[in-house]
Formats: sequence, structure tokens, C-alpha cells
Amino acid sequence: MKKALMLIVALQFCSVVMAQNDSKSSRQSLKDLTGVYVLVDNPRPDAEQDGLSSSQIQTDVEQRLRMAGIKVLTMEEMLKAPGMPTLYVDVKTLKKQESYSYSVQVILQQNVRLERDPTNLFIAPTWRIGAVGFVGATKINQIGDGVRDEVDRFINAYLSVNPKDPQNKNP
Repeated sequence: MKKALMLIVALQFCSVVMAQNDSKSSRQSLKDLTGVYVLVDNPRPDAEQDGLSSSQIQTDVEQRLRMAGIKVLTMEEMLKAPGMPTLYVDVKTLKKQESYSYSVQVILQQNVRLERDPTNLFIAPTWRIGAVGFVGATKINQIGDGVRDEVDRFINAYLSVNPKDPQNKNP
């Protein structure tokens, strides 16, 4: 059992590590965004029963973005925004006995066009970051700390290419 859990965590870790993309070039895909729509994936039922709530994650993420001066778009605003930028927060959990292994991914998705055929429009991840960890079932709220850490990394990436205007002309 313990070996199976370790294998699952290792596989999650590998998928997250391979998915990380916080580079100078990926940060350029964040430049001049007018804001982001936030979409949080629902946690597994066992994690929800132990206290991990998608609505709380949604509230925390949106609050952190606003505090950093990043506009949180409504669905209607996102549909009208260039690229339809969506910040997707994906939290995966696996409960084994009285503990959880988890992975957190924060992904900026937006519309992109193929260079060889600009008539083709796709929704694609242009920036992403993630992490993995373990927590006891009674401390499942610590997964929220992991989400906040990854959202802070997004905020830092966003602000690196969209610096705040010292005269408050820009958020």
C-alpha cells in the first residue's frame, strides 16, 4: 500500500514538474492582459468532506489577485477580453488512511492561433506552475496554503511583465 501511494505521488510529481512553464517567454503571454477569469476545479468528494472547498479556494484566489491589482473578470468580461484569459486552478488529492497527497496546478489558458494557419483558433495553456505535497486529513486546509503559494507565483510572473503604474494609472 505504501509503495502504491509513493508511486502515485511520484507520477503526480513528474506530471507537475513536466508541466511547469514559468519562463521568460511564457511570461510574455501574460503581458497586457486586462485581467483573468478564475476557474477552480472541484475537489474530490472525500477532500470536500474533510474541509477542502472549491468555493473557498475561488474566494482566496480572487482576493489575492485583487490585492495584487489584477482584475478578476466576470464570465461576460472574459468572453469579450482579447484572448479570453482564464486562470485555471486544479487541485488533485488522493486520500490514503488519514493523510492526503496532493498536486496543485495554476494554469493561464487563452486563445492562441497557429502561425502557419492563423484562421485556426485554440484555447491553450500559455503559462503554468505547480507543486505537490502531503498533509494529514485533519490539516487539509494546508492545501489552501499550497494554492496560495502557486497563485503568488502567478502574480509575480504577471507583475514582472505588467508593472504597476506608480501614478495608479494602471492597476
